[in-house]
Amino acid sequence: MTLSDHLWSKFANYENFLLAWQRTVNVTSRMLNDKLGMKTFAYNLQANLEDLVQQIKAEDFPYSPLADHKVYLPKPSTTLRTMSLMAVPDVIVYQALVNVIADISHLYLVSHENEHILGNLYAGSGKRWMLKPWKRQYTRFVKRAESLYNIGNSWIASTDIVAFYDTIDHKRLL
Repeated sequence: MTLSDHLWSKFANYENFLLAWQRTVNVTSRMLNDKLGMKTFAYNLQANLEDLVQQIKAEDFPYSPLADHKVYLPKPSTTLRTMSLMAVPDVIVYQALVNVIADISHLYLVSHENEHILGNLYAGSGKRWMLKPWKRQYTRFVKRAESLYNIGNSWIASTDIVAFYDTIDHKRLL
């Protein structure tokens, strides 16, 4: 079995899509979601997930994502935060892809946790919550920043790519 076949089998299966659904409904951040669409999809969850997986696996690949909608939300600084509102099936497919990518990349990134990566940490394969609780991680971030300052680093830069991800030229980024 080739690597691409292995990745495809990890992605295009009911269990991965069920985990994607669970992780999607567990999100408590400021993520925008279609609450009515989520309730409607949940009403017949198993059949809807099975249908979505079948669309993904079909030879002629009948699944096609819908265009997302850009929503601009005011921030306390009086600027606007750009957020994307996606259709429920598209969110689930996106999360199912992220599940596979996270499992593989975690193998390479785990050695950098709490050393170079002080943000959100992956909770692990198969966990209903995608990320570990943020409060402990934030405390570690603060302690790490203080220790860097105390050993003579008078300048510390921190950025949040999420804040401007939608406005990045993705071709240039790649």
